[in-house]
Amino acid sequence: MVISSSSMERTAQVAAKIDANSALDDLVEDGTKTAEEAAVEKEQPSRKKWRVNMRVLMLGLLLAALVMAALRALSEQGWVAWLFAIPTLPKEVGDIAVVLGPLLAVSVAVERLLERGGFD
Repeated sequence: MVISSSSMERTAQVAAKIDANSALDDLVEDGTKTAEEAAVEKEQPSRKKWRVNMRVLMLGLLLAALVMAALRALSEQGWVAWLFAIPTLPKEVGDIAVVLGPLLAVSVAVERLLERGGFD
C-alpha cells in the first residue's frame, strides 16, 4: 500500500503516478480520452532521472584514488617506489588520527551518498 503523504520521495512519486493513472482511467471511462491515448500517456516517463551504476561509481572512486596516489608520489623522493615503501611507525597517537581523519570523512560521505540511493 502506498502512502501519498509519505516523506519518502520515491514513495510519494509512486503514489503520484498511481493517482495520475487512476485519473487517466476515469477519463477513459467518461469517454474524454480513448484507451490508446491513455496507454500512451501512461507509458511516458514523468521525468528523467540520472542514476549512478554501482560499477561506474566504484570505477570512478578507484580511478580517483589512483590519480591522487600518483600525484602524491610525484612530490616524494623515489616517486612510485614511495607508494610501496613501508613507513615507520608513528610515535604518537595523534599522527594516526591526522592520517585517518580525512579517510573517515570521505568514507562517511560515500556511505551517506549510497544510503540516500544515489543521484537523482
